[in-house]
Amino acid sequence: MYKSKSLGKNTFYFYEHTLSSNAFRRFTLESDLKNAIQNQQLSLHYQPKVCSKDGVIMSAEALIRWQHPVLGFISPAEFIPIAEQTGQIISIGNWVIREASKMAVKWCEYASFNNVAVNVSAIQLAQDDFIEQTIITLKKAGCNPSYIEIEQTESALMDNMQDNIEVLKRLKQAGFTLSLDDFGTAYSSLSQLSQLPIDILKIDKSFVDNCATCEKAHMVVKTIIQLAANLNMKTIAEGVEDKEQLAILNSEGCFMYQGYFYSKPLPVEEFEKLLAQQIRHVS
Repeated sequence: MYKSKSLGKNTFYFYEHTLSSNAFRRFTLESDLKNAIQNQQLSLHYQPKVCSKDGVIMSAEALIRWQHPVLGFISPAEFIPIAEQTGQIISIGNWVIREASKMAVKWCEYASFNNVAVNVSAIQLAQDDFIEQTIITLKKAGCNPSYIEIEQTESALMDNMQDNIEVLKRLKQAGFTLSLDDFGTAYSSLSQLSQLPIDILKIDKSFVDNCATCEKAHMVVKTIIQLAANLNMKTIAEGVEDKEQLAILNSEGCFMYQGYFYSKPLPVEEFEKLLAQQIRHVS
């Protein structure tokens, strides 16, 4: 019944043995997630955001990882929806901001490094005290709000649009950088985009994948970059995997990129080594 409901209305689903195993796995994850922070099972990896023109690391996106002691690596695509459905995303999200702000204070001492980006759930954004609690967290770490970039997905912002716009305006007034993730993958209108106090549009990987081999895909990427420029926004391309894609993005004026062509998401120690190498090279 629950599987059928999850697939949408007016449908049905026959029982399979895998349903029992899936239900047990979900129960295990939901239960163990409650103590994952205290048990130090969660960690943040950081993927460099790089200037398209000169390859200098200008920022990093904090990406959460869960290493379960029995089940091993659990994908965020699996446990984040559980966290959102159970409300655990609030404590997890607070932990992410706390950890990311510590790193931001340290890394923003480098002249070329601007901020650390964190993904914020729509559930977090809807909390009445989200902004106040976030600012308190940053103050404890000695972190300026300008050192933190708040990423929101397009689909999440489309729900409760007007309320979300007001929250984003207050975040921007507080000094945070705001970015719109997965742009172009949801059903939003340009009129709605023009209302959002966004600093950065992130070009989704699905558009980047074929931009060097398909003229139409190239034109879509070009249009997004031009649209962002016309709205006084910068662009970051996600999922860049080869030099041909980077060349297209650079030629069209994309500001930054991230992806395996430069680096996969890295543990703190490895990211710091990469950042240190860059500083020595520049010096």
